[in-house]
Amino acid sequence: MSSTIQWEVELTSGIPMYLHQLSGENDNNGHFWVWGGVDDYLDCKNDHFSFSSSHFDDIEDDPDVAWQVAHELLSLFNGAMALLWKQRHPFQIARLLREGRSVNYVEKRNLHGLLGSLPASAKRGSDREDSAMVFRLVSLACEYQDAYHLVKLFEQKDGWTTYYKILETIESYTAKYGLTVPVDKKIQKSFELTANNFSISGFGSRHGFKQQAKEIKTASLTIEEGYAFISGYAKRYLSRRFGPALRERPI
Repeated sequence: MSSTIQWEVELTSGIPMYLHQLSGENDNNGHFWVWGGVDDYLDCKNDHFSFSSSHFDDIEDDPDVAWQVAHELLSLFNGAMALLWKQRHPFQIARLLREGRSVNYVEKRNLHGLLGSLPASAKRGSDREDSAMVFRLVSLACEYQDAYHLVKLFEQKDGWTTYYKILETIESYTAKYGLTVPVDKKIQKSFELTANNFSISGFGSRHGFKQQAKEIKTASLTIEEGYAFISGYAKRYLSRRFGPALRERPI
């Protein structure tokens, strides 16, 4: 850990392979950055990773607030990973450290709202420039409500109910901002049929059992096809809203 980093969040669980790749694609400033994967003493790789953020900069000695920031940042990171890569093995917090010392655990509270832009004193990190796209998406989710909602939904348990919420969210923001987001209407019809029909998707359906009055002729989707449709739609929305590389910041 750098001596200049006051708050450090040690990670556990997840798939460390992703972090080995990502740790070389960010630097130590901005909304979210990760480091680790190297044992300097033994001069070899390991699976120990940490993250920090400039959102901790103005937190002097309030572990409760620091824990809530840590919980929320990791939630956004896990959601961004699920959206971009279908990474369904979320990372968890092992410890929160202040100046190298572990602080007592504080449970995540049911808080809603954006973390917001970085403190005025913070440096803008490469999460906005040449970093991996997942860091750029976390950055957007800190500052823009539509990106926040999509990332948080992708963090939820996957299934037809969650996927349909994502569809409704995309359509709502598309209308709000007057965007044109391409979508295959035939696949969307199959998606909606599958998500809403108990006889097709069973207990994962958005609705309960209903006796079918007529034969269903529209093709259904598998849950894997449902994810492919909704994640692709979400990515196209984000591309239209924030640019193909997620570097644009609309007013």
